[in-house]
Amino acid sequence: MKRSIKSFLTTPFVCLVLIISMFALPFSANAEAGTLGTETPELTCAFTGTNGKKADGNRLQPGTYYVDLVLSGMKAVSIVELTATYDPNVITDISVLSTYADEHNDMRLGGQKIENNTLSVFQVAESDDASTIDTNGTVMVSLSVTVASSCDFADVFAFSTNPTVCFIEASYLDGVNDCYVLDTSIETKGKTYPMTADESPYFLVTEFDVTGEVTIAHELTGIATTAPASGITVSIKNTDISTVTNADGSFTLTGLGVGEYTLVFSSAHTIDREATLIVARENADYDQITVDNIGLCVVDYNKDGKFDSTDAALYSKFKTDLNGDGLFDENDHTIFKSFLRKTVVYSQLTLN
Repeated sequence: MKRSIKSFLTTPFVCLVLIISMFALPFSANAEAGTLGTETPELTCAFTGTNGKKADGNRLQPGTYYVDLVLSGMKAVSIVELTATYDPNVITDISVLSTYADEHNDMRLGGQKIENNTLSVFQVAESDDASTIDTNGTVMVSLSVTVASSCDFADVFAFSTNPTVCFIEASYLDGVNDCYVLDTSIETKGKTYPMTADESPYFLVTEFDVTGEVTIAHELTGIATTAPASGITVSIKNTDISTVTNADGSFTLTGLGVGEYTLVFSSAHTIDREATLIVARENADYDQITVDNIGLCVVDYNKDGKFDSTDAALYSKFKTDLNGDGLFDENDHTIFKSFLRKTVVYSQLTLN
């Protein structure tokens, strides 16, 4: 589409490409004239956190993300200009990491610019064959984006509906002024066809973070209390996934898929405990699942499965605060005595 496209786009190379587009023959099937208007181009954004985990653009949290601008619904392109505006109060840093042209020699970068809260990237095919892309989706531009507050990306980043700065051409042979745009009601020199954009498409959560708490049980069935049990290893049976409880007894297991797991709670001086964890979408707040408090008997100091005089001696040495009040006193002694010469029979637990 021949237009007044900013000074950085009016290079000799771009002008040459536009001239070639009017006269070049023959052409390949990839760039066959007449395909314009028969396809359904869509621009979408795909998000990845710096931890490598896929993210949902509908509910980004403060931090930095890698954002791919993906074009789908077309098999070849000759000219692609993507322009978007963003909210600088939320997007505090944005930069272009790479473009399709950086990775493919069938397209050249005509120019890129970020200023006045506007991002523009212009790419042109090297020949009249155009650039072959994947109908199911091709990354045209990759960005690094830092957001300062939680947001829906579509509320702070939007592709321009101005057909002179945001458009896609399928073939040089379709006519210099004919292209796909986001708003076909805006008058242009040529014929325009509709394309769509979704800056934060629906995202199916496949990995969940499970958060819980382990407390010191005061009696033999392992009923949970408010006394935090720190330093407890929480692991998933028959895997290498594990974590350790914090000072407040809390723990988080990250990246669990939908399914049923067996959790094991253990330490150097506990009666270990197992619980069934069921990870299901209906139990999640987006990708977060909070499970019930787990009670754990922590006074088997020599790990022999019984409470006897040896444990009593070690209890006095370790001075375990069994009721979590910050003191080692008669209240803790009373709790410990309830365990002596008795057997723990934990109740079965299923965590949802």
